[in-house]
Amino acid sequence: MQSNKIVYMNNLMIEASQDSSSVHFILPLKEKRSASNNELLKNYRNYYKKGKAAKSKKDYALAYVFFNDALRYARLINWKEALAYVKLEIADIDLATNKYSRAYKHYMACLNFTLIYELDSIISIVYFKLSTYYSIKGNGVLSKEYNNRAIKAIAA
Repeated sequence: MQSNKIVYMNNLMIEASQDSSSVHFILPLKEKRSASNNELLKNYRNYYKKGKAAKSKKDYALAYVFFNDALRYARLINWKEALAYVKLEIADIDLATNKYSRAYKHYMACLNFTLIYELDSIISIVYFKLSTYYSIKGNGVLSKEYNNRAIKAIAA
């Protein structure tokens, strides 16, 4: 007997066969259920840890896959801080693999995100990451500027 998988998308719970050949039923979620949120949170943490482990082994391709999975779960549970941290991890991978343009775009998107949602505990980290980015790119002036912004954000 084949077990079914349950997928949560856009406030819907979808139960489908493992081979995804058929969808058995779709239920609208009237409110967030703690059991499903706990499952989503568990999946987020699992993929985030796997991403960190792969990144520490310099298996950036695998880490990128795991972080994108973690990003998906962070979106499903609408956890802003987790979204920011995962976006930073993805930017760090781009920086480590010399994809400077992509790294810059991810860092700036993360900075805008943290400023919009007032994630004060993360803003300083983003500033430090941008300082590192500019240091690697050889721009000492901007590196120092973002380093100073990080220090001010911590002191605030």
